[in-house]
Amino acid sequence: MAQSTDNSTNTGFSKGLGTNGYHLTIGSQVGFGSNHLFFMNHYINPTAKFDVTKKFSVIAGVGTSFTQFSGLPMLTSEGSITKTDMNITHLYAYAIGLYQLNPKLNLTVGAAVNQDFIKTESPIFNTTTNKYKDVILGIDYKVSRHISFNAQMQFSDNPYRQYFHPFSHQTGFDSFGAFNRW
Repeated sequence: MAQSTDNSTNTGFSKGLGTNGYHLTIGSQVGFGSNHLFFMNHYINPTAKFDVTKKFSVIAGVGTSFTQFSGLPMLTSEGSITKTDMNITHLYAYAIGLYQLNPKLNLTVGAAVNQDFIKTESPIFNTTTNKYKDVILGIDYKVSRHISFNAQMQFSDNPYRQYFHPFSHQTGFDSFGAFNRW
């Protein structure tokens, strides 16, 4: 039996690398705070991981979340605090590249596009839609099989970013969230 020597199809995908798998995250959260603060969040995020080479992978995903706040404290234009209700629908798409420098060290680079649809009576948010982009740069160091360290920087042109803490992906505002770790 003759074997083909055509190297035009000798890519990472033909070497058995290709799609490493699919992942679907679906969830809901409920939160309560002092002074009758309440929030509810529902989200869905399908992702796919592609091993382009043995050292380089790409994770791509899309997602949406719907968050409803009740009794959310907001600053007014006069500097006092008022309570308001707010609904935010967040849509996003992202791609993340993971490159293995050596068995213990990985680099992460990613980009995302986002769109928020905001419904509130608060004067702080002067728009009903918000489009923005995010970029991340990160490094992972694997100490052992069960211990690793991660450092990551995120750059965003979101004009409302100062109103959310860095770990706010729990309520669906961060397009990368925990999805960059497969």
